[in-house]
Amino acid sequence: MQVSRAFDLHQEPVIFLRVMLGLLYVNRAYLGFDINISEDNRILTTHSGERWEILEKIHCSYEIAEKGTFVAAVRAWGNTGEASRGGQSVMKSYWKRRDENPLAEVEFLEKVQGLPGVIQLLHHEQVRVMGELDMTARVPGRPRIELVRHRLILSPRGRELTSVFLKCGVL
Repeated sequence: MQVSRAFDLHQEPVIFLRVMLGLLYVNRAYLGFDINISEDNRILTTHSGERWEILEKIHCSYEIAEKGTFVAAVRAWGNTGEASRGGQSVMKSYWKRRDENPLAEVEFLEKVQGLPGVIQLLHHEQVRVMGELDMTARVPGRPRIELVRHRLILSPRGRELTSVFLKCGVL
């Protein structure tokens, strides 16, 4: 791992200033932000150009070991198709080991496509940042387990299980 030398902030303030200015003006992707989501965290743009309004965060895990999952309620933003009729969908962004079958969940959802009462896959993509796959191998000093970020958009958004009062409501 490459490390800069230590310095005294009071004796070498120019070095500190360079670091701070570098952080202020660096591309957000280098800091780990998903540049496919607008800076105000309201609009997600997929690689195919579809735009989705992020309505609310449902779940967020910042731990890579927990697959770094981010789940949000979304609504189509000027797209055509079923989701643009105003109904809410769910966006799931997660990390998957590159050496596992990265499309297992997608393949399953494609097999059940069209079945009544089953959530439908509207979109899948392997997330790209500045044209390259977003993967942990790009991060210096991280373990060599290569994880690739995926994004699914599923419809319709269902009720949370905690909102059901009776056991028969779950069935």
